[in-house]
Amino acid sequence: MATLSLLLLHLILRPRPRPVKIPIKDRHVFITGGSSGIGLAMAHQAASQAARVSILARGRDKLEEAQRAIRLATGIDVAVFSADALVCNQGVFVPSELEKQEMGMAESLQQEVIADNIHVSQIFPPDTETPGLAEEEKKRPPLTSIIAASSGAMKADEVAKKALDGIKSGSFFVPCNFEGILLVVATAGLSPQRSLLMAFVEVIAAGIARIVALCFQWIWYGTIEKWHAHKK
Repeated sequence: MATLSLLLLHLILRPRPRPVKIPIKDRHVFITGGSSGIGLAMAHQAASQAARVSILARGRDKLEEAQRAIRLATGIDVAVFSADALVCNQGVFVPSELEKQEMGMAESLQQEVIADNIHVSQIFPPDTETPGLAEEEKKRPPLTSIIAASSGAMKADEVAKKALDGIKSGSFFVPCNFEGILLVVATAGLSPQRSLLMAFVEVIAAGIARIVALCFQWIWYGTIEKWHAHKK
């Protein structure tokens, strides 16, 4: 028991990869999906912190509108630089695609690029009040909307701030709400962890997280039963 305690203490006090602070002032931040929603909110916040911001989007009109809005808010003009931070934010939620996602790809990528002082972050945004969510809700099954509504939706600015703070601290996982933290603890596995606090939480709270998850499941299954009973 003493040996295990010493091992855990060593891993917590000397984490690998080590904690970092990544400044974005005067750095070039390239954001895909940057003309609306979370991407646009991140662009505004990065620009307000003196970062040089580029945004990429499919629609030219919305892209130019976003460019004007950022320029008016910050006074920053457009130029060409190499990218110091790349935010892959484009796309929309497609339920079937979740089955094809591999967290191991991000873990492997972090190991491959760490020697070049490149840090990978995965953001866990919940439902966020964006044009994309409005479109998604048109296609959601009613039961899915009911269950999702129990957690509520965050504002794009709130998600953008948490995402940007996570990127600046080099966090591999960046949760945005309580459910996100629960997922981080439950799925930590072999993922890297720089935060001493989160490393401690992941080790100590894994069992507690499972209890909380069971409570969520109890509520969700109750909702499902009531919905089907009402349909009958």
